[in-house]
Amino acid sequence: MTGDDRPLISLGVDIGKTAHYAVAVDREGQTVYSKRSPMMKVHAIAGAVARAHQAVVIVDQPGGTAALLLKLCWDATIDIGYVPGVAMARARDFYAGGAKTDPKDAFVLADVARAHPSRVVWLRETTAASARSWNCSTAMRPTYVRMRID
Repeated sequence: MTGDDRPLISLGVDIGKTAHYAVAVDREGQTVYSKRSPMMKVHAIAGAVARAHQAVVIVDQPGGTAALLLKLCWDATIDIGYVPGVAMARARDFYAGGAKTDPKDAFVLADVARAHPSRVVWLRETTAASARSWNCSTAMRPTYVRMRID
């Protein structure tokens, strides 16, 4: 991807056990969004990306706690991918600051997707992947539905 065929926004999401940290960068690499969100507010992250149009989401893990975000992105036809662990560790070394932090990791994910999309493993919805993401998110579903109604 080069020039105008790149997404307008690349959103990196550092997936946590109780909260996610999301950082969005534009085509020039400028941060346009940076926020820590409780895990159950993940629908707000997906909604913000969907409204941005021409956006992609990059996560630091392809399943587990990220299952609900995967499902929401697939349902909204938002491209989602991840940067494998070794590649992520190497990429992190190119950015200032020695400490591993959630905001830094989210930024690195977004910037790698912006500058080096070939390094991203793009996740496609398959029947098996959809079932796994649905099963992982089922336990969270009552809270998720309640929050959407409130």
